[in-house]
Formats: sequence, structure tokens, C-alpha cells
Amino acid sequence: AGAVARALERVLHTDDRALLAQLQGLRRPAALQTSPNLIFVMLWEHNDRSISYLYFDMQTYERYMHYVEQVGGALGRCAT
Repeated sequence: AGAVARALERVLHTDDRALLAQLQGLRRPAALQTSPNLIFVMLWEHNDRSISYLYFDMQTYERYMHYVEQVGGALGRCAT
């Protein structure tokens, strides 16, 4: 789960479309709000099916919640 949070933070910083496609499990990934000012804050919630992570924009002070769904026994699908 920590590796997913770090990978998602890298996507949010750099808009790495290939990595985002892997995280979302899609050929054409859905767009996310990206900025080099976004940082991982904390694991917000964890349940049987998903984990939600909170990210924070250090410049605008906006918060962004991202959800990772467990697929086939492994964390895999990422959504906002």
C-alpha cells in the first residue's frame, strides 16, 4: 500500500501518464489534478476493498482525496 501511495505521489508531481495507466488499470487513464506542489499527507481510511489517501497542495492549500481499490487480491485501481 505504501508503494502505491508513493507511485501516486510521483504521478501527481510529474503527470506520468504511463504510470497513471498502470495504477488505474486502464490504457487511457483518467486525468488527475497534478502539480509539483502536491504531497502525500496520510492514509485516510482503510477497509476491506479500498484505501483512501489524502494529498495536499502546498501552494494553494487544497486537499485531494484519492482512492485505491483492491482488485484480484492486490491493490490496483486508482480513482479520485
